[in-house]
Amino acid sequence: MEVLFDQTQENVLNYAENIKKNGYPCSLLMIDDKWMDYFGKFKFHSGRFTDPKGMLDKLHEMGFKVIL
Repeated sequence: MEVLFDQTQENVLNYAENIKKNGYPCSLLMIDDKWMDYFGKFKFHSGRFTDPKGMLDKLHEMGFKVIL
């Protein structure tokens, strides 16, 4: 299942882990919309992303390049 509107750190990591677990290539992962407090504020929403750096580090370790 794609994460369309409920972007949270947990949902993004679960999505990435399912990609890897099902044998799909781990190349590019786009975290789209709702990752920030409001449009134009380029800072992760602290309620939905408690450790953005840790999340990005884990995604990179899994082989993903991440875009926002």
